[in-house]
Amino acid sequence: MEAKSEQPGQPTVASVETSGRVYRFGGTRFSGEVTISPYDFRHPAALSQSALRQVELVHQKFVEHLTARLSTFFRMECGATLTQFGVPTFREFIEGIEEPAEIALLEIEPLSSIGILNLSSSICHAMIDRMLGGRGVAAKAERPLSEIELGLLEEVVQVIMEEWCQQWRSDTKLRPTCIGHETTTRFLKTSLPDAPVLSALIGVQLGETQGQLQLGIPYSMVEGLVKESQQRETVRGTGTANKKPQWRASYDAISVPVIAQWKAKEMRVQELVSLSPGDILPMDPGLIARTHVQFANAREFVGLIGIQNGQVAVQLTKHLALE
Repeated sequence: MEAKSEQPGQPTVASVETSGRVYRFGGTRFSGEVTISPYDFRHPAALSQSALRQVELVHQKFVEHLTARLSTFFRMECGATLTQFGVPTFREFIEGIEEPAEIALLEIEPLSSIGILNLSSSICHAMIDRMLGGRGVAAKAERPLSEIELGLLEEVVQVIMEEWCQQWRSDTKLRPTCIGHETTTRFLKTSLPDAPVLSALIGVQLGETQGQLQLGIPYSMVEGLVKESQQRETVRGTGTANKKPQWRASYDAISVPVIAQWKAKEMRVQELVSLSPGDILPMDPGLIARTHVQFANAREFVGLIGIQNGQVAVQLTKHLALE
């Protein structure tokens, strides 16, 4: 059946498989124009905006720290920039990988599923050249990597993924491992075609060589980490709002100056310079009840001055910060 407008003469704007008119969840009928569109809950759009933003921030911090990590590892200047971040489907992600490719298959214990790290040919050869004592220059001829070169490349992959794991600040220790290599996406079946994948495209510069890293992590792999991070942020926000000052024993020995003063009167400069010992300054009797008390050079209270147990004392009557 077709969903039609409530008003006569209005055209049909959508088609539905069920019969009857269109109702809200509470039982009331839609009035006016009705637009019905399909929604695929397996698509990345099912991710909330807050979760998506949080994941993107994790990858931004990961790239920032990766610059220093790779520079230290290769002992030369290395730069990394997050050029693109998105959540495509697994099919869209692997279709965007150019061939021939150098794809590392990643397992992160205790998380489930398999991640993918694709390194461009130029940056692969430059990294291997540097690890073998060279200047980090990419080979001009593109060729498949040998077994020895793949073994060296796995060390780089391990460094990259260890830095990625540290950015999640998880209570569970994450242990990344490279479990295999591929040069084509034709046989990659590590996720369902419609499964959402966190895709980060990272531009890398090693010396004079430029290249790219393309990291693809199934969202199902980190869904628990995202929820854990959101709960931690919620608890932190609640704790900060309800946090009360706590006294520390180290505060006991700190001396704080206490000053009691009055604003007696204003005088002309001529009168001021003519003052001498023995002169009497008349003062308003009401000043006794308007004594300003300062703690550590900050006026906080107004009080009434007097004598108690043979000592001058001030009874605090008003807190100025509460006015």
